Amino acid sequence: MRAFASLSFVLAMFASTLMAAPTEHKGTVTNVKKGAPLKHRQSPYPFKQVVAFGDSLTDNGNGSWAHGYRTWTNGPVAVSYLVDLLGVPLTTDYAVGHAQGGSKFGATINNTYTNSTAGAPDGFEQIANYTSSGVSKADIASTLHFLWIGNMDISLKHIYVWKGFDYVNQRFAQAMANQTAELVQNLLNAGATTIFVPNLYPRDLSPSITFMTTYPNGTVNPALLTKLTSTIALANAAIATALTPFGKSVIQYDVNSFMHQVWNNHASYGITHVGVPSEFCDGYSQEDWDLCVTQHQGNTFYWMQDIDMTTYVHQLVAKDMYGVIKKHYGVK
Repeated sequence: MRAFASLSFVLAMFASTLMAAPTEHKGTVTNVKKGAPLKHRQSPYPFKQVVAFGDSLTDNGNGSWAHGYRTWTNGPVAVSYLVDLLGVPLTTDYAVGHAQGGSKFGATINNTYTNSTAGAPDGFEQIANYTSSGVSKADIASTLHFLWIGNMDISLKHIYVWKGFDYVNQRFAQAMANQTAELVQNLLNAGATTIFVPNLYPRDLSPSITFMTTYPNGTVNPALLTKLTSTIALANAAIATALTPFGKSVIQYDVNSFMHQVWNNHASYGITHVGVPSEFCDGYSQEDWDLCVTQHQGNTFYWMQDIDMTTYVHQLVAKDMYGVIKKHYGVK
C-alpha cells in the first residue's frame, strides 16, 4: 500500500496559505557510522568525512518516510551515493524531509521566511545543532560540509508567475542568495574549511508545476511555466554571485543545469517516463506505481513523486557532483 498522499502533499506545498503553524518534529539526527565498506587506499582529499544539511533531497531518515528506504525516494539520496564515490563516511546527516505521509513539507532555508509545516529545523538550526553538538574544531576542519537547502522555499508564497510581479521574484532571488551566504558564513565561523553547495533544483520540471502554472482546465500555461523557470534561474544566479567571494572555501555545484540536461536527454539515460504531470512513481496512476515499485523499473522514471526525484536520478546527480569535487581538488 502506498503511504504517500500526493494530492494533499502538493496542496500543502504550494497553497498561498503555506505558513501553517508548525508541528513538533520528533525525528532525530541521523548518524551514519556504517554503510558501504571504505576502500583501503590513501584518500586524495583533504577531508576525512562528510556532514550534510538540507531537506528531503538529502534526508536519509530524520523525517517520516513513505517508500520503505528511510528517504523520500525509492532508494538512497544523492549525498549517500556521493560519499561512496568519495570513499569517506557520511558521519551525520542533519537534513529533514517531509512528515505525515508527505502532507507536510520538510526543512526550509529559514523558518521565519518559509515555515516548515512539518516543524522541521531549518538550515540555520541544523547548523547550530551541529556546531553545538560537541564536535571538535579539528573534526570540523577535516569535514566536507554538504549544504543543499532552499528547494522547499520554491513556492507560490514567494514566487509570482503572473505578469507585473517581477519585483517579487527579484526579492525572492535576493533573499535566497543572502540566506545561503549567511549559512555558509556560519559554517566558516565554526571552523569549516570547505562547503559543497548545490544550487536550487528544477522544480519547474516536477509534477508539482500543475499546481503553480496551469490554466483553470488543468493544462500547463507555457507563459507561467517560463516565468517559474526564469525565477529559479534568477535565484541561482544571485546565489552564485553571493558565494563567489568565499573563493575556494565553497564548491559551487550547478545541479539545476545538470538535472535539466538529464531531462532534455532522458532517453540516453534510459528514462522513458517523463510526462508531466501524470508520469511519476507515486502519483495518480496505479499502473505507474506497479511498474516503478512492484516491477522494479524505477530507473525508467525521473520523478518518484510530486517534488522528489527517483533514486536513479539522485545517483546520476551524485556522479556529476563527484566529478566537480574531483576537479576542484585536481584529482584525476
